[in-house]
Amino acid sequence: MLIFADGSRHCMNPWKECNLSMMAERDVLLARRTSGGGAVYHDMGNTNYTVVMPRDAFTRDRCAEMVARALVNEDIPAYVNARHDVAVDGKKISGSAFKLTSKRAFHHGTMLIDADLRRLDGCLRSKAHGEITALGVDSVRSTVANLREYSWAIDHQGFCDAVMLEFSRSFGALDHQNVTVWNEDDIAELVDDERQRIRTWKWLYGQTPRFVHSFDTAFSWGTVFARITMYHGLVAEVSLSDSPDVDADTDAAASAATLLPHVRECFDAVARVMADAPYEAIEIRRRLEPVHRSGPHAGDLCEWLVAKVSDAASGKHMPSAAAAGPYSVWPRAAKNQQQHLGASFARVVDVRRTHPAAITSVCPPQPPAAANSASSASAKSSARHHAKL
Repeated sequence: MLIFADGSRHCMNPWKECNLSMMAERDVLLARRTSGGGAVYHDMGNTNYTVVMPRDAFTRDRCAEMVARALVNEDIPAYVNARHDVAVDGKKISGSAFKLTSKRAFHHGTMLIDADLRRLDGCLRSKAHGEITALGVDSVRSTVANLREYSWAIDHQGFCDAVMLEFSRSFGALDHQNVTVWNEDDIAELVDDERQRIRTWKWLYGQTPRFVHSFDTAFSWGTVFARITMYHGLVAEVSLSDSPDVDADTDAAASAATLLPHVRECFDAVARVMADAPYEAIEIRRRLEPVHRSGPHAGDLCEWLVAKVSDAASGKHMPSAAAAGPYSVWPRAAKNQQQHLGASFARVVDVRRTHPAAITSVCPPQPPAAANSASSASAKSSARHHAKL
């Protein structure tokens, strides 16, 4: 699961922060949280924690320093850096995010124990990052490391025990015990409305501020510059031109002298059918299908647009959704898929938020695909790796 932040008008942009096409291919789910901070990746090698406290007791470093001391007690030389992250040897091992209300504050934290860092890096590198101009905040990229690089003895339970002990020391707790406030059935009933809300497209993508996705390519019949303006996750405006300096207001007049008439008509048709569309590949494909068949150069243009939108906008966010790749309609787009999507990784399983107000579960584990006899050794090694997730 990949979770990114929401912070009112400064909330993050999933199209710019995440490699949504890779996430869809590898069955990584997208979620949006209410606390600040940057985008983070979760798998079963990553432990998440939340500390809730009175507002007047909150400081940005207080809980992070408590976690760092817990790790020092386990002979891991951790410290808190200037960005309120827990680090070791200059590498970030735990990020922090905060939410403040009138009376309470909570600190969200992550701890990389034995996470798949290669997968983390891939999911957090959008193919469209350099093409998108956005008003929202960007994640600050940091060099990261797992705790396992510094201690083979540490694991999820060991980390939890160390933090619990240091929490007791820091806040004067005499003892601790596990308490079941509600059973799972009670929680499901109490928070069902909220759980459904945070799984919706409107919450995950519709909170995104206005942004512009600009890209271009050269066909045998001419160069095309595209500028797609988005607002709250919907297409607000599409500008297609043969000049990089033409805006939407002067597009038609400036291009009329150089474009063939049927190309100009195709540009206009694309702008019409994409208006108000959610910026996701399946819907853009569906809307462009009639245009794709309309003229001699329309197929080139539509396949290119679908490929670019698929790179930026193919995220998977519903546990029940099919794990389809971003391309399936046109041959050229299918070829593009093979060029940039690698082999699928194992499914992330049994991830659930621990806060009762936002509990949600991810799809159950799936059996790994059978390996052929020529690569049985590699398959066994891969299976061991996936088992750790």
